[in-house]
Amino acid sequence: MKLMMLAAALAIGLFAAAPVPAEAQIRVVPPVVNPGRLAIRNANRTRFDPAVHGFRFANTFANNFIPEFDVRTGGLCGGMVFAALDYFNNPSVSLPTQDYEPGEGTALRIYLYHRQTNSIVDHNHVKWAEFGLNPFGGRNGEFYRWGLEGRLQEVKREIDAGRPVPLGLKGCNEGCEADHVVLAIGYDLGPYTGDPGNMARARQVKLFVYDPNFPGETMTLEPFPEASVWRYREADGWGVRRRWRTYFIAAYSPRNPPAVSQAPRELLLKLQTGGDDLRGGNDNLNIRVQLRSGRELSFDNVNNGRRWIVGAEQTVSLPLPAGVTPADVRGVVLETTFGGGFGGDNWDLTRIIVEGRGEGSPPGSLLTQTGEPLFRFTGDQRRRAFSF
Repeated sequence: MKLMMLAAALAIGLFAAAPVPAEAQIRVVPPVVNPGRLAIRNANRTRFDPAVHGFRFANTFANNFIPEFDVRTGGLCGGMVFAALDYFNNPSVSLPTQDYEPGEGTALRIYLYHRQTNSIVDHNHVKWAEFGLNPFGGRNGEFYRWGLEGRLQEVKREIDAGRPVPLGLKGCNEGCEADHVVLAIGYDLGPYTGDPGNMARARQVKLFVYDPNFPGETMTLEPFPEASVWRYREADGWGVRRRWRTYFIAAYSPRNPPAVSQAPRELLLKLQTGGDDLRGGNDNLNIRVQLRSGRELSFDNVNNGRRWIVGAEQTVSLPLPAGVTPADVRGVVLETTFGGGFGGDNWDLTRIIVEGRGEGSPPGSLLTQTGEPLFRFTGDQRRRAFSF
């Protein structure tokens, strides 16, 4: 998550697309603890398992933050962490099992966006702002040690009570990642007893976390005293051990998450926007699915009236009716509702990927085409067919 300036963070709620469910009556607030030596117990985990309770898709979102000024943000890490915890705390509502990013305007995408807002403005904006009071990096060591002192005790008490706890990870300018949010689900302190000056013992502290950038994995956050940062024990796909200055306990208020079901048979269209966006509003995209039988299935306004921003990929799920499988599909037609004329919308499509999914069968690729652009939709050219 790339956090914007505090004023923009506060404004994010003004541009939310739809109301979210009412806040639950119970409010989870991290306990106030006194500094001192850590309790004797040195390792524990909650029941939260990222492979079971975390989302199957990765946090690769590009967000249309303020459309009027083309302001966008990257990622919904806070929203994904808060939402995953919502589902964990509400076992009667099943966690969505899709392994692809929910598209603009879908119930899950709207919920994640609103929980992202909550992760910033539910008292946490003050905590993020606190790290800005660090002229010339003079408080770097202090911020790092916070994670080994009172805040570590707070995490420990929450985990010992069986409660996973959201953590805000603060980036820095010395090779660190951007600000981020993860979920602490366990700890192992080894021989550490609360003295951050004992580097040998401090180095053995481990916090186990769910990171929405790494679906299905348990990541290990640990101190790196030599650089006064916290970093992952595990390297990412580029061989980098991601690092941050420190962490804080993020205030979390539980909400009731939406029930989202996945179609037993579906077509997935991954559509990449090029240098000209899809405006939304009255300028939308319809899709026709052509079957080998000659029948045609219609799906109107698949962008849900939302803007598709430049350079972003959107995944559209098209549920297939009973008796129709992906093998019965021979092609798709993309058709816009552009009116043309002065001020009319244009949209550059640079890539289309079509996958078929059926009950009990793995995903199957039906089509992949790219171009610069692959097709430019205008008021005069509103329709493009793709045959498999």
